[in-house]
Amino acid sequence: MDSDIQQLETVKDRDLSKVASKLGGSAWKRFALEQLNISQTEVDSAAQAMLPNMEPYNAAIKVLTLWKNREGHNATKERLVQLLKQAQQDGYVSADIYENI
Repeated sequence: MDSDIQQLETVKDRDLSKVASKLGGSAWKRFALEQLNISQTEVDSAAQAMLPNMEPYNAAIKVLTLWKNREGHNATKERLVQLLKQAQQDGYVSADIYENI
């Protein structure tokens, strides 16, 4: 029976980095609020990380890491891809964002 249970792989920091590098513009905010269930206050705090160089990567990696830490063992690659696919269906990220995770 145990062999039938598939072990899901916890998402790695490098996977989060790949996603963060592709969440441009304000897509990271919408993804954080709608898919990751990050609060507006936390999103605003993450936006402060953008100020020195105005790179959305800094804010995106912050909210993705916050999600990973909150989810613990539930922060799997499969779950992240599922959330990104939902964001794609909602029209604010492209399919290539999750293809190489």
